[in-house]
Amino acid sequence: MPTTPTPPIFREQWPEFASVAARMMIKRRAVIFHQGDEVEAVYFISRGDVKLPRVEVGGREVILSLRRPGAMLGVATAIAEKPYEMSAVASSECVIERIPIGAFAEIVKNDKHLCWRVAQVACRNSLEIAAHMTRINELSARERLEYVLGQFLSEQCGDAAPSSGVRLSLPVSDKEMAQMISVAPQYLCEILAELMGEGVVRREGRKRLDVIASQRLQRLDRGANGH
Repeated sequence: MPTTPTPPIFREQWPEFASVAARMMIKRRAVIFHQGDEVEAVYFISRGDVKLPRVEVGGREVILSLRRPGAMLGVATAIAEKPYEMSAVASSECVIERIPIGAFAEIVKNDKHLCWRVAQVACRNSLEIAAHMTRINELSARERLEYVLGQFLSEQCGDAAPSSGVRLSLPVSDKEMAQMISVAPQYLCEILAELMGEGVVRREGRKRLDVIASQRLQRLDRGANGH
């Protein structure tokens, strides 16, 4: 198997863990950890995207978040010494740094400044997911789709996105998008058809949308973030 140099992002952000971390090359759709598993490690995403699905009561699977390079996974559960509350699945080919829980705990406990940084990450991750789920529960299915597309648009273009003519690269499949907004895939197709019929977006391939009215999509995302 060909090797890929580890991107420098991990050593730049978390040099304290570099000596104990093991690099993992993760294929798309591979499970990094399962919901309910005992915590064995904390993970850092150096490259690629990771989705965080959770099976709710009744068996429905919901994607709580999509994590990008620079994110850490499993921090809150490691600190709380609880099983993973959700799964982590690679949405693309990934480079992941795996930090064994024992080494992670020993390093954090012996460095007060690092302990504070790690606690901030854990709290920020938990608050982001809670805010996202609160927002999702407040909106109609169509508004949820506009909200999630607005988030992707802001990630790609920032707040200075042009009012029209943006080609948006979607980091998830239609099935994953449906799980993010808690609808059936068929209903997602119907909502997308509505947006296309109204001239808000135009479909360009499986994971590309031409956004014709970007400000309309961003308004819900900005509202959620207090802009």
